[in-house]
Amino acid sequence: MRTGHGGWEDRVGALYWQGLEAQRGGGSATGAREESLRLHQEAVDIVRGELRSRPDEPRLFEMLASLLYTMAASHTALERPVEAVRLLEESETSYARSGVPAAKRRLLIADVRMRRARAHGLAGHGVSALFCADRAIAAYALAGMPSAGPPRSLELARVLSVASVVHLGHGDPDQALACAGQALSRYRQGIAVLNADKDAHLGYAVDMAADVAARIEAARGN
Repeated sequence: MRTGHGGWEDRVGALYWQGLEAQRGGGSATGAREESLRLHQEAVDIVRGELRSRPDEPRLFEMLASLLYTMAASHTALERPVEAVRLLEESETSYARSGVPAAKRRLLIADVRMRRARAHGLAGHGVSALFCADRAIAAYALAGMPSAGPPRSLELARVLSVASVVHLGHGDPDQALACAGQALSRYRQGIAVLNADKDAHLGYAVDMAADVAARIEAARGN
């Protein structure tokens, strides 16, 4: 999340990074997530306060969208998918009103939709999960991501990994296997990038795609 220079902006930026650090801190995983949410909620409250005086400021909506997206991830990790869905819905509408360049904004919104698909799936909202997943993949396709090489292709691989989980739980196993296979293929192509970039944080997505593929193939006796 980008912030500028100024009293309240510095405070929002500090709270954002403190919240991320809290997730990696000591203590229980639940306690770390709760502390992260507390810090990020304080940042959200500051941004909302600024929006009351400047309701059409695009940069404020960008900051709000980023914070809500991060908070939604914490709620998902804490098994509160309904709250995550609510935050991600507002994150999408906030990105739509932000000043992010159109091409990048479309991909950010697609990413929010994929996260929302995952949250809907965990909440048992099968139709909504599939709808959000399909819209996210379509946005990446329109952006030309299927033909891109690494590292850009790894973003699509992550989206396909989540889609494979959604389809396995609520859709078509064949589609789930197809998404998982495409994701794993892109991970293999980008292995050098993953090994070189310790901040890629894509291990969880690789595991999701591999687990889906393994479960389906095992069920079919392969």
